Amino acid sequence: MRIKNWTKFQHFKDRKPPWVKLYRDLLDDIDWHELDPLSAKVLCMLWLIASEDDGNIPELKTLSFRLRLPLKTTKDCLFKLNHWLIHDDINVISKVYQHDSLETETETELEKEKEREAEVKTKASRLSPNWKLSDDDYNFCKSERPDLDPQKIAESFKDYWISKPKDASKTDWSATWRNWVRRQDISKNKQKSFYQSDLEIKKARHDEMVGKTRRPTIDITPNDILELK
Repeated sequence: MRIKNWTKFQHFKDRKPPWVKLYRDLLDDIDWHELDPLSAKVLCMLWLIASEDDGNIPELKTLSFRLRLPLKTTKDCLFKLNHWLIHDDINVISKVYQHDSLETETETELEKEKEREAEVKTKASRLSPNWKLSDDDYNFCKSERPDLDPQKIAESFKDYWISKPKDASKTDWSATWRNWVRRQDISKNKQKSFYQSDLEIKKARHDEMVGKTRRPTIDITPNDILELK
């Protein structure tokens, strides 16, 4: 492999170190401007390396070491610099490049897809104005807090999070709902049935009879009684 039109670039053959010629018309070379920064840099380095052997470039492994680049990166650059090179094994490099690039692109796409899926799962969002209580959320409330009315709690939950101006984005609204249900104040939401109230009254009477509690007493003097009359 060697540099195309080497005699155009080799200016002072016998100088130590050799010099290479860099023409100003490179500024108007479309192929040059379409190169990525690394490939453009490698091209200049190839000219310098080729000046050591009359335009010839060493085999791929040696070249990769001289450029201080990984073998795969060196192959990619050589393929992109085909316009400036003459080599017998371009087909081999081309096949290797195409195969490696295809594999890399496929792997990259898979990684990007996984990242997008992960981002969708973890991205926080505000509660939708169209949010409604799901069957799972409803059943959780009935089983965890049977003292609550799921629909009424859902209304307060929705109004609170939609009207909240800051820090109202969550990654998992079902989990937020479960925490909301758990934290509801029993004293504010619990509605005692007649049976429950009756049990509490009987318990209070029993405690009083066994001496656990006493009825409050009022001290009344004879003068108080006369005044009441």
